[in-house]
Amino acid sequence: MGVGALCSFYVFQDEKHSDRHALHLYQGGLGLPNRDYYLLKEDKYVAYRKAYRDYIVTIEKLAGIPDAEAKADRIIALETEIAKIHWTEERSRDVEAIYNPKTRAQLAAFAPQLDWNRMLAKLGLAKHPIIVVAQPSAIQAEAKLFASVPLQTWK
Repeated sequence: MGVGALCSFYVFQDEKHSDRHALHLYQGGLGLPNRDYYLLKEDKYVAYRKAYRDYIVTIEKLAGIPDAEAKADRIIALETEIAKIHWTEERSRDVEAIYNPKTRAQLAAFAPQLDWNRMLAKLGLAKHPIIVVAQPSAIQAEAKLFASVPLQTWK
């Protein structure tokens, strides 16, 4: 849909079985390109974060959303928490580390805070029996964060 989400699904070639495609699950939830934009202290990253906040405030004001500055601050704070649990770009390129196939039942037990069956059904992916989970520790931590942060903040 082109909307940033807590995690993202992609269908592409199975890294271990080149004769088929697989459904992959990746960490998500960031509006900026990757975790570095939230966590690094160099001047250029500080400038990126300020520009991003200004952008969020502008969009919210144009949409008539009240209290845009405070809401932008909550968005940035939440995304910063997500960035802290994300894998680095380098670690996310480790083909062995990101290849973690799970059945639907294993996925539900792995991160029970999310209703995977409902999510997959809504995305039209209900028939996929196996999901290859990349960044497993980040996905689990994101699911826990989802359960602990008020729904209004996510909205």
